[in-house]
Amino acid sequence: MSTANSNGPWDPGDHLWAEGDDVKPLRIVQGVVVYRRTEASIGMLGPGQVVMPLPGIRRAGKAETSVVAITETTATPVDDLDSIRDVDLEVNIRALIRAADRLGNLSIPQRLASLLLEVTDLQAGPVIHCRQDILAIAVGSRRETVAVVLSQWRDYDWIQTRYRRVKVVHREALHQIAIGGTPPPGVISF
Repeated sequence: MSTANSNGPWDPGDHLWAEGDDVKPLRIVQGVVVYRRTEASIGMLGPGQVVMPLPGIRRAGKAETSVVAITETTATPVDDLDSIRDVDLEVNIRALIRAADRLGNLSIPQRLASLLLEVTDLQAGPVIHCRQDILAIAVGSRRETVAVVLSQWRDYDWIQTRYRRVKVVHREALHQIAIGGTPPPGVISF
């Protein structure tokens, strides 16, 4: 059953809409979402940003991608397409470029570090309420691999984890991993 054009809330892993649904753009009020195509997350958007049926194009209609909540999300439909600013379109395109770069050029730890930093930036807070399987979907990996990486980072006190929750404690360490810096001895490289 499609939840297209509802206001939510959507839990992590819920589809705001599926590819092929007839939808209107949504302005994210709270939370972080990703555009998804098959098994790849191809762009992440957060509060104040507009999710569109065709990323970067000001229109309603058939969705070219699915949109999945990474964190608990609420959004409002955008009925007036003229109210979508050029900056909203640019944000969509930049999100797609960042995601393509992340998936095509980064290792799994780099993707995960980059994702955690981007989500905490979008939310303007260090805590991400999200299951590990949803993080794995967002980085194009298996949940077990994400669990191993998070466990190592927790051992180094870079993050704290609890049930369905990750708190970024040491942003600089994750930033070094995200940009391909040398991890400390003993950290597995994938």
